[in-house]
Amino acid sequence: MTDWVSVYYKSKKNNICKLALHLSNIITIDNPRLTTNKKRLKELLELSVDIYIDKHFLSTRERMNLNDVFIKSPYINEYGLSDVVSVIIEVLIKKGIILDIKNNENDIILLALLIKMSFLLNKLNNPFYDKEVDYNKSINKLLNLTLKIPYIKIKNKENINKLVSELKNIKKREIKFFAILSKENSFNKYIRISETMPFYITQYNYYIKDLEKHNMKAVREVYNSSKYKDDFTFISLELAIITLIKEAASEKYFSTFLIPIKKDFFENDKNIKKLKDVLKYSVIKSKIKVLINSNDLDENLEQRLKKENIDYYIYCSEKSKVLEFKENNKYILSKGYNKKHQVKKQDNLLIETINISMNELDILFLKEKEQNINERIW
Repeated sequence: MTDWVSVYYKSKKNNICKLALHLSNIITIDNPRLTTNKKRLKELLELSVDIYIDKHFLSTRERMNLNDVFIKSPYINEYGLSDVVSVIIEVLIKKGIILDIKNNENDIILLALLIKMSFLLNKLNNPFYDKEVDYNKSINKLLNLTLKIPYIKIKNKENINKLVSELKNIKKREIKFFAILSKENSFNKYIRISETMPFYITQYNYYIKDLEKHNMKAVREVYNSSKYKDDFTFISLELAIITLIKEAASEKYFSTFLIPIKKDFFENDKNIKKLKDVLKYSVIKSKIKVLINSNDLDENLEQRLKKENIDYYIYCSEKSKVLEFKENNKYILSKGYNKKHQVKKQDNLLIETINISMNELDILFLKEKEQNINERIW
C-alpha cells in the first residue's frame, strides 16, 4: 500500500517552500546577508521546512529550543516564531554558520516570517472549506503585521499577484489529490470515546442509493458474511488513513483511530501480512491502532500479536471477563465496564468518558465550524 501520508507531506513541504519564495519577492530587510542569494535562500527554506514539518507535524525528530542560546529578539514571542527560529538555527549550525548567527539575527527573523506566513496562507487552501477565500485581504493583513517590525521592508508589492496565483494553483492540486482518495459509497463513522484525547473507534459503512429499499436482506447478508468481513476491515483501515491525511491538510494534530478486528482475522496469514504492510509507515503505525475485544483475546492471539509486532488496544465492555490488567497491555474501558468495576486510573488504561458518533467532517471542523477562515490569520 502507498504511504499516502508521506506523499501528502512531500507535496506540502514543496508548497510551503514555493509560497515562501514568492513572499521573499515581496518583503525583505535592510542589508540582507543570508537571503540575497536565491539559491542559498531556497536551500535554507527547504531544509528548514523539511525539519519543521518532521518535528511539529510528523513528530519524527526530537524538538530542541535553541533560540535563547543564540538570539533574543522580542519578535520571536510576539509573532509566535519560536519553533521556526529554532529550526532555522539548527539548519545554520549544520551549514557551518554557527559563529555568525548573532550577526544574522534580522535575516533569521525574516526567514522565520517567510515560513510562518507560508503556513498560515497555505492553511487557507484547506480543500474541505467551501467558503470563498479572499487571498488579497489575508496577504495584506499579514504584510501589515510584519511591517510593524522596523527592519522589515516592502520589496515589491506587485508580486502579490503571483503569490495569489500560486495559492490558487495549490488549492486546485489539493482538491484533485483528495478526489483521487475519495470513496463515494464507503465511509467510516467515528465514535469519540474521550473528552480530552482525540481517540476514535471506527465503524465501517457502505451505502448504495436506494438498494436498501429493494433488498434489505441482501445488504444485511453482505455485512454479516465472513467472506467480506476482512475486506471491510481493510477498507475501514484505509478510510481512517485518508482521514489522517485530511487532518494534515487541516493542520490539526493527528487523532488516534482504533480499528476493531475480530479474532478469526488473525487466523489468516495473508491478512496479517497485509496489515503489517499498511502499518509499517511511522505516522500510520503511531496513529492507527488495532482494537481487540477482550473476550476474543486468548493466549494464542496475544502471542501472535506480540510475535508479529502488531500494536493493539484491548476493549473491555460491560460483559468483559477481564478483572486484572497486565502492565504491558493497553486497555480501553467502556463506560459500562467502569461503572461496574470502578477502576482506578492507570497509565495503560483509557477510560471511556463519552460515546459520540461523528463523521469525518465533524472531526475536521471540531471547535471551528463557525469561524470565518479569513479571520484565522495570525
